[in-house]
Parts: sequence; C-alpha cells; structure tokens
Amino acid sequence: MNTELLNAIQNMLINFANENAISLAEEFGTREKFSQFVFSFTIKSLVDICGLDTKAAYDFVMGDGAFTKLADECWQQLNAVSA
Repeated sequence: MNTELLNAIQNMLINFANENAISLAEEFGTREKFSQFVFSFTIKSLVDICGLDTKAAYDFVMGDGAFTKLADECWQQLNAVSA
C-alpha cells in the first residue's frame, strides 16, 4: 500500500479544511468515513489528473496486482451468491 501518497493526500485535505474553516468531524462524522474519502479521492485524482485507468490507479495505491485480486474476489462472491 502506498501509505506515503495516502498520507500526503490526507494532509492536503486537512490543511485545506483548516484554511477554509471546514470541520472534518462535522462533514464526515467518523475517522473511518474520512479515511474512506481519502482513499476514494486519491484513486479518483490519479484517474482524473494523471490519466491512469482505474486498475493502474488502484494498483498504484494498493500494490501491484491488488485490482485483479479484488476483481477476482468479487467475481467469486457474486458467483457463489448466484449458485
């Protein structure tokens, strides 16, 4: 996992919120929800700004092969429910 990138994005968002008097606690409610936002924002930024496809962006953040592993796990679970 690219924790350096996630931490940098998190710090950027915290600084932005502080500079603009935005209460992250009020906006997100829990640290977990904020962490989920940081993760999603990071992936979306890599796609929108850097031009990576979703698979490449996810692998960049989570590690090589992580997207394929997630997709395979989802596929297996969907097939198990359908059976």
